[in-house]
Amino acid sequence: MARRLSNSAVIALVLLLTALWGGSDSVAAAVVDPRSAAYIPPAALTFIRFLVAAMIIVPFAVRARSVPRTWGDVARVVLFAVTGFSVNLHLGYAGLPDSSASHSVLIRGFEPVLIAVNAAIFLRERITPAVVVAATLGFGGIFLIMDPVRVLSGRWQVGDLLIFLSVAVESGCSIVGRSLLKRYSALTITAWGLVVGSVISLPVAWSDLPKVPWSGATLFALFYLGVVCTAAGYMVWFVALERFQASRLAVSIFLQPVFGVAIAVGLRGEEPHVSALLGGAMVLFGAVTVVVSEWRRAIAERA
Repeated sequence: MARRLSNSAVIALVLLLTALWGGSDSVAAAVVDPRSAAYIPPAALTFIRFLVAAMIIVPFAVRARSVPRTWGDVARVVLFAVTGFSVNLHLGYAGLPDSSASHSVLIRGFEPVLIAVNAAIFLRERITPAVVVAATLGFGGIFLIMDPVRVLSGRWQVGDLLIFLSVAVESGCSIVGRSLLKRYSALTITAWGLVVGSVISLPVAWSDLPKVPWSGATLFALFYLGVVCTAAGYMVWFVALERFQASRLAVSIFLQPVFGVAIAVGLRGEEPHVSALLGGAMVLFGAVTVVVSEWRRAIAERA
């Protein structure tokens, strides 16, 4: 079926996916709030999201006979799952009740810059002026998002810090992911990463699972996050990667904060302060700087 889709249809699906991913923080924030009647403990939400997505994606990997072939690669998949899936979501969901969906999606816009910084530190890639500028803008933007008055007075918003840590951990997994992508497809890494993420998350979530209220609101949230954003979302992304270069698809990353803030304002009634919006703009500009620099370098290497 994927082969029947035109390139225009795939691009349309990627844009739709970008909007849906942008709204994931708003959906998660609605159910991890302890005051909500649809409250799902963060650990339980993480586990169920992984489990639902794994049940959908793993059969495709099995059908393609796509599995890690060495114990070393199994260890890398485990490390990828721990950082990129488990720890990342646990921290992010734990931080949302003390933060906001708009703050979360703006902070997550910093990820491309952190990936570039990690590559410079761990892969010894050259630190370009673009990375320095982007990192400076990004950290300055994060400071503004966290509200300078609160930070300077020592009243840190713990939720924002946890979300920032989740982004830092997720960006770190890109180092492991790069080595795996040289030998396996994105489908393989994601499918088995979700399996490992589910297994690792179960002991943490076990005592919280009975607390999940199986209402219409919780079922919608689990469907949105597990089926739409994770399973269907990754499948669309895999199809897109087969048609277009990853660097071209990276443009969609810049749209997520825009969609995310709009959804948080429109559906949750959030009112991000001016400094947060300014900080988000700085983070976004820093991310654009890094990606454009990568495009130019790739073009120069092919010339």
